[in-house]
Amino acid sequence: MKFSIVAHTHWDREWHKTFEKYRVRLVDFFDDLIETLENDSDFSCFVMDGQMVVFEDYLIIEPENRESLVKLIKENRIIVGPWYTQPDEFVPSGESLIRNLLIGKELANAFHDEMEIGYLPDSFGQSAQIPQLLNGFGYNRALFWRGMTGEETASENFLWKSQDGSQVETTVLSQGYGNARDLSLDLDKNIEIIEENIELLSKTSPSGHILLMCGFDQRKIKKHLPKIISDLNHHYQGQHEFTLSSLQAYQDLVFEHDVNKEVVTGEFRKGKNMRVHVGIGMTRPDLKRKNYDVQTQLFSQTEPLSALRFLETGKYPKGLIDHACKYMLQNQAHDSICSVCTDETHLEMKVRYDKALQLASELNILAYEDILDLDGNKALSFDKFALFNLNAHQDLLETTIDIYTSHKEFSISCSESHDNLPFTLISQEQLNLNDTTIEIGGKNEDIYLYKNRIFLSVPVNGIGIHYFDISDAIPGSLEKQKEIFNNEVFENDFFTLKLESDGTFTYFDKESNESFSHLNRIIENGNAGDEYDYSPPLNDQNFQANLENWQVLVNSTDLAQMAINYKLEAPIDSDVTNRSEETTNISIQTLVTVTRHSRRIDFKTNIENTVKNHRISVSFANNKKTEKHFSEQQFGLLWRENQIERAIDWEDWQELYYPVYPQQRFTGFESHGSNMIILNKGLVTYEIPETVDKDSITIPLLTSTDYMGKQDLLYRPGRRSGLHVATPDSEMIGSHEFEYAFFAGEITAIAKEADRYQQAPFASQTISSHISERDYLCVENSELSMHALKKANTFDGLIFRIVNEGQESLKNAKIVFDKEILSNPRLVNLSENVLESQENISVTNQQIRLNDIEPNQIISIAFDRK
Repeated sequence: MKFSIVAHTHWDREWHKTFEKYRVRLVDFFDDLIETLENDSDFSCFVMDGQMVVFEDYLIIEPENRESLVKLIKENRIIVGPWYTQPDEFVPSGESLIRNLLIGKELANAFHDEMEIGYLPDSFGQSAQIPQLLNGFGYNRALFWRGMTGEETASENFLWKSQDGSQVETTVLSQGYGNARDLSLDLDKNIEIIEENIELLSKTSPSGHILLMCGFDQRKIKKHLPKIISDLNHHYQGQHEFTLSSLQAYQDLVFEHDVNKEVVTGEFRKGKNMRVHVGIGMTRPDLKRKNYDVQTQLFSQTEPLSALRFLETGKYPKGLIDHACKYMLQNQAHDSICSVCTDETHLEMKVRYDKALQLASELNILAYEDILDLDGNKALSFDKFALFNLNAHQDLLETTIDIYTSHKEFSISCSESHDNLPFTLISQEQLNLNDTTIEIGGKNEDIYLYKNRIFLSVPVNGIGIHYFDISDAIPGSLEKQKEIFNNEVFENDFFTLKLESDGTFTYFDKESNESFSHLNRIIENGNAGDEYDYSPPLNDQNFQANLENWQVLVNSTDLAQMAINYKLEAPIDSDVTNRSEETTNISIQTLVTVTRHSRRIDFKTNIENTVKNHRISVSFANNKKTEKHFSEQQFGLLWRENQIERAIDWEDWQELYYPVYPQQRFTGFESHGSNMIILNKGLVTYEIPETVDKDSITIPLLTSTDYMGKQDLLYRPGRRSGLHVATPDSEMIGSHEFEYAFFAGEITAIAKEADRYQQAPFASQTISSHISERDYLCVENSELSMHALKKANTFDGLIFRIVNEGQESLKNAKIVFDKEILSNPRLVNLSENVLESQENISVTNQQIRLNDIEPNQIISIAFDRK
């Protein structure tokens, strides 16, 4: 046997200690690492956990050691990158994972070359699209620990393939990233460690190579490792060979052999041999929502707005956008975003998210000020506003915005056509502008105005800028359609929706003639689990929220909103065996929104939580029974089984594997006439309960727990994960809001609908002079979802990123662009380097045609700025 021994550490930036407490140890770690490598030439290399943020954290404290690090990294003594932080693979969006590598690679290259391996030693399961992500950066290898059962392949080394066809040479660390962490100067103990690894790994190492990972969580460099290896070679002379090695060198050896090239496809989330904590996405839903808000703000609003600013002015705040992204990525480290930390750590995460949002908000304002050429004149215009549409699809934009008027009654018209634009006034309040401005040299005059929240529908052609006039003249009466809510039923162009006496809804589709019942059923049960895993009490009890009353808040021809109040009586606490006998009431209100021209029904549910150790979920029932369902992952759809095989002997597993899954923006089933799809904003987990005659999906809204880690759970027997530390903030006491939506339609339409649900336009009334209306980019295929519009990192142009979220290959996708300001479209990879082959793109006048875009495929297009 040939043994490759890899010296490394795994550095949790925060976990059961805060970031700053761990940084104290990080500085000590790096000082020791530099000293050891500089004084021992036999210590040939050390792998620095695949993440670059630790170098930033260290050099802020000891910048004088940068040159020492540069020298060691250039000599490949310290192996760095490619990630910025060690990410979770399911909660972050696809674009967040791309930025994690893009920023990590950039930081690594400031020292030297990065390690070209997707190193993921501790992520809680592996996402199916990681091979495509890695291939997009030119990486052809991966290495991970968690999620496989040992039955997928006969070897520790295999080819991992994504749905789009990308593949990477992959090593699974079936014995973890510390199977040689206890090597020491005690030869007898070292022999025991080697023999144990031979017993565990020889059968799955058919080429005769075994990887030994000498390191662990927050472990310092093992100074005597060269001598330990020398002693092992002497003891096993002629039998085994031991080398101080790198991950790249090990994979170079094993992938010379065909026995290590079995192809495996899909995601890995099964906790047979190691825990993956399948229900971990339920913990701290407030932090998951913050993560969603920051991702959406940065990638769906701030970056596109800043890209338009770049097109119009040549200015782009890359440093500030990267700074905001780093706050977010620091929170997307696997322990952080999965929320298995102390309350103190989670509080610091909130601060980082807030800082990212502050940066993004001010960058939005700076972008529209420059685009509209305000020249320092930021006074509100009461007769005009600009609307920045940031959704790339040709669409009827239905949106709610705030505008300010000097008159109580007003009308709106399109600036170019002068056509009157109908709108619904949702709310109005009178304000004194004097209260919002700084007084210099004297008192400001009172200026009274009206703040109006309005709903309007505007036809748009993709990403662009549109202008509207505000007038105090009231237009003549128009032919009026009936209001949406009549006779206790919502009705628009596509469906009817009826509130039933039990508080659920019944939906009827006018086109497919199919109906769905028991929609938005709010249910509650106990949780005896911890921050790592939801787990019910042995004798669990379930309760349903009861309808108390409802009120129509808005009802016009284009918009109807209803507030529904529920009462939920539940036990005040739960333990591993039972729920408490004492009960209390939980107040729940759901705001339901239906618009004239949309197939989507929006729900916004507020829970005033007063109960500990429990879970509140919302359930939607399909109208048929199916075997599989689909869910959006980072890059398109993934089909999963509705139920798990019952014949599995779970006693041999580290944790129960049951049909609870991660999701990005939506999950759905095939229905009798189309598809039932549930969209969400930051609700990253769903469950498929076992049913008899119809499918059902349950989405956990609020899950509360009192400890980081516990022992002997029903779904996870035995030892605890983490520490037995009280986490009162994870009880989620207080008011919490959740957003989700119901949509019935074709799979080909869901990418467009998800973009519409996620991407809000940006309105501005601070206008002095302005450019003419523009349509910058427009996607004509509903299967394509926009993931990014940003300035390129290395040239004066834009990157426009889309994903095929349909089930079929797109043979002739079309994108229209403004040739007056954009030119030279070409395909690039995720590193933003031009692809050698441009066969799949053709350009005629101002239209791009893309050929043969596979399902789940990422397409990045570069444009030059004229």
